[in-house]
Amino acid sequence: MQLLPYIYYGNRNPSSGQPARFTPFPVNTRGLFYYHRHPQIAFGGSIRFRVCQDPDPRYLDLGQDLLTEYGTPWQIPIIAIGRLPRFAILKSVLEQDKLITPKFWTEHKRLLDHAYDWRLGPHSQVIYECEQPFCMNLSSPHNAAYIATPRGLYILSSRKMMVPYIEVVQDDKQQHMEQWMRSPWPFEKGIFVCRLERPPGETAITTRVLRIHDPVVMSPHANRRVDTVDLPLRPREWLTVDRRRADTLLLASPPKSREDGVFRYLMQITASRTEGGDHGHAEEPRDLQA
Repeated sequence: MQLLPYIYYGNRNPSSGQPARFTPFPVNTRGLFYYHRHPQIAFGGSIRFRVCQDPDPRYLDLGQDLLTEYGTPWQIPIIAIGRLPRFAILKSVLEQDKLITPKFWTEHKRLLDHAYDWRLGPHSQVIYECEQPFCMNLSSPHNAAYIATPRGLYILSSRKMMVPYIEVVQDDKQQHMEQWMRSPWPFEKGIFVCRLERPPGETAITTRVLRIHDPVVMSPHANRRVDTVDLPLRPREWLTVDRRRADTLLLASPPKSREDGVFRYLMQITASRTEGGDHGHAEEPRDLQA
C-alpha cells in the first residue's frame, strides 16, 4: 500500500526535548505546487508553492512563491524525499512530468543515503551555495542547517556558528573537541536570518546577519561564562569575535578533512557562477500534475 504524503507549512520545536509541532498553511493559502530547478546544481532542486488567486497552471507566472514565517522560500528539498516512503508518490509525479529522470536517484545515491541517515526532513534547511539566505534558531545548540555537496552533507549547527572553536596544537585534539561540544549552551532563544559569504581575497567563509526575527536572549541557567561571537548581533554585518571577523568555515587541517572539502566545494560553485555570469535565476517554474 502506498503511503500518502502529508505536507505542512512548518515544523516547530520550541525547546530541546519537546515533540515537534506541525503548523498548518496560512489561512486562505491557494495556488500550485511546482518544481524549482536549481540553475547550477542537479541535486539542488526543491518543491515550492506558488501563491495564485486562481489555482490554474496558466496563471503560475503571475503568482509569488510562498515564504516561511522568516521570509525565506517555503520549499521541500528534493534530496529530503529520496528515501522517505511517504513521498514515493511525489517522486513518481516528478518522473512522469519529466522534471526528474529515474536515474537521478541512483546518480545521487550517496547524498540521498546521507540525507536519510542524518534524518534530513522535508523542512530541513539545505544550503547549496554562498549568499543563500537561511535561518538559525538559538533555542538549542543542535539546531542546524545542512550544507549539501556531491559527497554528502555537512552540519552547520548553531553551536558551530555562535561558539567559536579554537584550534589548538596539542596531542589530544579529540579531547579538546569533546570539551567544546560539552560546554554549556549560553543562549535561551533567538532567531535570525543569515547567509554564508566569502570575504574578497580570503580563504575563509564567514556569516553575515541579514535580519533578526527574534532577539537573542542569554540563558539564565548557564553556570559559567562561555565565549561567543560578539553580541548584540547587528543586521547587515558579519559575525565577529573580539571585533574581528568570525570564520564559519576555514581551509581546515588536515587538508583532507570534511570541512576543507565543503569549503573548496562552495568556492568552486561561487567561482563558476561568477565566471558564467549566472545570478541565480532558475528556469521557468512548472506545476506538478498529480
